[in-house]
Amino acid sequence: MIKFKKTSSVLIDMIITDILYLVLGELVILGFLPNKKLYAIGFLIGVIVSIISSIHMNVTLVHSINQLGKSAVKRAILAYSIRIFTIVIIFCIMYFTGIGDLIAGLVGMLALKLSAYLQSFTHRITKRMYNEET
Repeated sequence: MIKFKKTSSVLIDMIITDILYLVLGELVILGFLPNKKLYAIGFLIGVIVSIISSIHMNVTLVHSINQLGKSAVKRAILAYSIRIFTIVIIFCIMYFTGIGDLIAGLVGMLALKLSAYLQSFTHRITKRMYNEET
């Protein structure tokens, strides 16, 4: 039970970082870029994909921990393949429909890396906010 709580808090910290990245990115886009609507939509889609990927990775991790040996590895590989395939489909839809900018979408997806790197810092802040002890 302790592992699940720790994983959930990591996920929450990452999502908080993603949302902050979204707000700051959208402010920069709306303030400085010429084609605001296209870039803002692409960036929003990228950050949403990042958040959904984080949630999917968390679910996969929890299920893989409860399995043994090769079945856990197969589950992780299958989940990764599904995640990548879904991202490719989303970006193809963006390309063919003209909804959002692809580069802005990729920059939005960097939220996943940023939130992973900043998770320990975010965790310290959220721990102080909720006065939790870990």
